[in-house]
Amino acid sequence: MKTTKLVLPLVLAATAALGLMQAAQATPAPEGEVQLLTTDGNSGLAHTVRGFWGNWQQFGHIDGYNGVTAMASIYHFGEEHAFVQHDGGQLSHLVRHQDGNWDYQASTPAGDKLDGLSATDYQNHLTLVGLRGGNVQMTSQQDDGSWAPWTAVPSDGRSIRSVAVVNDGVELKVVELAADGKAVGEFERSEGNQWSKGNWQAANQDPGAVASEISAAYVAGQLQVAAVETRGGFTEVDHATMTDSGGWSIFRSLTYAIGVFYGNAVHVAVVPWVGALQLAYSTSDGRLYHTVRYENGNWQSWGDVEGAAGNITAGPLTMASATS
Repeated sequence: MKTTKLVLPLVLAATAALGLMQAAQATPAPEGEVQLLTTDGNSGLAHTVRGFWGNWQQFGHIDGYNGVTAMASIYHFGEEHAFVQHDGGQLSHLVRHQDGNWDYQASTPAGDKLDGLSATDYQNHLTLVGLRGGNVQMTSQQDDGSWAPWTAVPSDGRSIRSVAVVNDGVELKVVELAADGKAVGEFERSEGNQWSKGNWQAANQDPGAVASEISAAYVAGQLQVAAVETRGGFTEVDHATMTDSGGWSIFRSLTYAIGVFYGNAVHVAVVPWVGALQLAYSTSDGRLYHTVRYENGNWQSWGDVEGAAGNITAGPLTMASATS
């Protein structure tokens, strides 16, 4: 399959040339802004911002975070909070303030090394859902800045390999990918802290396909889930939705929706954006692509993020949106 990089239109070209760490000098986040954080090879982080009109800032680099194995980010009271597991299992909490400056020493929950991580803002508290040894757990930051102990999230007795969490405005929704890569389940936690039973859906229609990673967002009354799927020796991204009434669509390859797919996907991230969905994925050779799913269900053509924001070698990634 074709793997040539795309060239974005002029409107998507980067708006400023930023040097080392200069992403930290950006102006406060306007409405419709999305922040993307990823790795650059095995050494350090790369951060960029996508404006409302599709313009990307040049990547800024943050050194000192090596061997990243998990990351998650969320807007909380107007600022980006990013959680990064690095250097053999150390969890760090970075905050990008509204003036564009970073705090690298924010508090983190205690606990052993994580196998997966997702973040949301629930009841005005930063909330993390993590994965350890196939078991799903959650914790929330308290009013005094400390973190509650990790507590178990149900999984219907299944071992889990990837996890995502979203807030629908009332309930917490945790999305889980079974260890065999064949099923995705959704669990809801009510305001009374009661968990629902799992609502499971096949992760793929091809019996030979296996999903390895998921990301989720809540957009305009729908849970939207993206999954990295391997079938026939090729790895791409599938997408499905779940309505508030619990009805799932099938997981469908974005190759069919967009008409082409570039490279072999390894990691994926989705985020809500002014009633639409933004999705980005990284490939096995470190490239980074982006698309938008609009409210009518149509998908934008793939954009090459590096073509607009500068060359990196992307790995795990996360996005945070200033709007829902």
